[in-house]
Amino acid sequence: MDQIPKLTIIFLLTYIVNIVHTQNGGCNGRCVNIVECPQQLALLEQVKSGRAPPGTLQLLRNAICESNNNILFVCCSSTAPRPSPPPLFPPSPSPVFGNSQPNSFPGSLLPTQCGRRPLVDRVVNGEDAPLRGWPWIALLEAAGSGGRSSPICGGVLISERYVLTAAHCVDPKIAPRLINVRLGEHTLNSDPDCKNGECAPPYQSIGIEDTIIHEQYGSPRQCSRCNDIALLRLDRAVQLTSLNIQPICIPQNFQRDLGFPVQQLQSKSAWVAGWGLTDFRSVQPSNVLQQVRLPFDQSLCSLDINVFPDRSMVLCAGGQRQDTCRGDSGGPMVMANARETQHFLIGIVSKGPSVCGAANSGGLYTNVQNYIPWILSKMRV
Repeated sequence: MDQIPKLTIIFLLTYIVNIVHTQNGGCNGRCVNIVECPQQLALLEQVKSGRAPPGTLQLLRNAICESNNNILFVCCSSTAPRPSPPPLFPPSPSPVFGNSQPNSFPGSLLPTQCGRRPLVDRVVNGEDAPLRGWPWIALLEAAGSGGRSSPICGGVLISERYVLTAAHCVDPKIAPRLINVRLGEHTLNSDPDCKNGECAPPYQSIGIEDTIIHEQYGSPRQCSRCNDIALLRLDRAVQLTSLNIQPICIPQNFQRDLGFPVQQLQSKSAWVAGWGLTDFRSVQPSNVLQQVRLPFDQSLCSLDINVFPDRSMVLCAGGQRQDTCRGDSGGPMVMANARETQHFLIGIVSKGPSVCGAANSGGLYTNVQNYIPWILSKMRV
């Protein structure tokens, strides 16, 4: 039998590296390559298809007895749990944004209603973003002088209690202490934000209950931006609105969600937005949310990518004198589906080019697709 593709194995290993729940001594069976165990292989296929019942991912995780060279070894016995058949009729999506409903990720807390925004004009070449055009974008604030808060990084809302950002934005060794997350923001010096007589609701400022940095962030040692991803659990649920604040979608299946296979991503482009918060120095950010469309091109970041043990951990985009200097560290990179009716999170801004706006230079983005199992494993009610 052929081996599971390397990308799939890495996809699952992202959050279980160095975490082996079932050692050989406690395995009531044989510790074998997953392709040699039909029960566990069936669980894996259900997880990959997005049709797995709640708890399937945890069953698979508990069965792991070893990982070697990106190959999963699982405890295989005649009493291994068999996968439950998928429901004949999947649950209908909630018609409102008020509560997170499980989507087809097994046991996840990700909402089914996500990634939608009003019909607004997009401006190319790094101009002001339209009002309400980025309802999932977050602004991370740290304690500033005089008791006032100071914006330091971006983030992206993925549910009513969780914001995803870059690990280097919340690393206590280099980043100031975060105090809250601002959602529904557009123009920093005004509240509410108004344009052409239309005003958005006031932004929401929410405290942070927990900061979860990826366990392998900055590892190996020479790769400071490896696994540059972190989750923020808010201290209360954000009040979701259909126009001003709502979570972004996380793609479960590129072909179904975005209309093309993930292998074609390098021929596409994606949108990035932010206020220009690219480091922790006292650089004046843009007052108005900025956006830019960037083409993917791994060749622009060849030197930076060489230090990554797996190049699929990151994406590179830029060139054409456009880059993430207009975005924020930790901010979202998104793509819309073919009908422009729903938006999906593709990357997290990790590292911009050394020279802003330089031709033939790109920025690095943490590849969210590689970290979905880790994200799901850290979320709780």
